Amino acid sequence: MKTSKMAVESLRERKKIAWREQFLANLEDKDNCKLIKQILKKDPSDRSEKDRSILKELESLVMQVEDRARKQAKAKRKVEEILDPVGVLEDKVNVLVEAVRQAKSLVVYTGAGISTAARIPDY
Repeated sequence: MKTSKMAVESLRERKKIAWREQFLANLEDKDNCKLIKQILKKDPSDRSEKDRSILKELESLVMQVEDRARKQAKAKRKVEEILDPVGVLEDKVNVLVEAVRQAKSLVVYTGAGISTAARIPDY
């Protein structure tokens, strides 16, 4: 009985230690990500030798940070509302007016603009 209890405690202790190590590694990665972001914000000519060595040492994390930044920028561009200049808009409206005049029948799909305001990207 004592042996099985010790084995359970040992397994439990190993799991706790493994969890703690993973938690600390995640904290270190988080701190390193913040450091990398600060370094990458600097102009490359303004980076110190220490900055360059950190970027080289943490190259895989640098790639992850840059990839995340690209994805975030892409997501922001998708939800950005783009307005045409007045002249272009007038030309488009005139083309639409002429198409409606010449049409034998018309179906109108409404709701445009609501999706953009709700941050739903265009399809």
